[in-house]
Amino acid sequence: MIIYTDLETIPSGDPIDPAEMPHPARMSLEKTIEAWRRDKAPQEAEEQYRKRALDSMQGEIVCICWAIDDERIHSLISSACDEELLLFDFIQELRRDIPQHEPITWVGHFGLTFDMLWLWRKAVKYNLGWLIRNIRLERYRSNAEDTNIMWNGVDRGYTSLASIAAFLDVGEPIGSGAEIYDHYLAGEYEKIIEHCKQDVEICRAIYKKMKGE
Repeated sequence: MIIYTDLETIPSGDPIDPAEMPHPARMSLEKTIEAWRRDKAPQEAEEQYRKRALDSMQGEIVCICWAIDDERIHSLISSACDEELLLFDFIQELRRDIPQHEPITWVGHFGLTFDMLWLWRKAVKYNLGWLIRNIRLERYRSNAEDTNIMWNGVDRGYTSLASIAAFLDVGEPIGSGAEIYDHYLAGEYEKIIEHCKQDVEICRAIYKKMKGE
């Protein structure tokens, strides 16, 4: 049984206070430091805060989309910043749809370094035993396949989902992952779901073509 999965994440914790940002070491004049703190520090603080969305230990999962084999794509989103409840609901839906003891293969683009890693670490954080037991990321025992690694082979390079999709003519992503946090702040949850679902659909199409299906 294959589960195609995609996550959307946002930064968590309090925003970074520009006043607490260390100024560049090359600056020594008080006037220059004051100008930097006034003109540059707020932007740099915002950029550093947003980067937390790429770190599983500093960010938060707000949307999960998945499809089992050739079935329809499911979605869950947390509008209340309750990551633990989101993951609990995700597990409940999977356990409803997956027969007991059925072998699982997780598939995602950057799945081994992002989606599956986030899911496993969050499962450990919240003591979600079913998810911990069903995601294996060990080098020789992994039950996850990463379409980026499959595509690049021994090169171990980086190729975006959009680039592969365009090359194989299997669709086009909706928007960019960089827009997720702004959508979340604006309460545009349907846009987040739409983006996430499309990534699952494209990932599934790419995986099938690489498997010769």
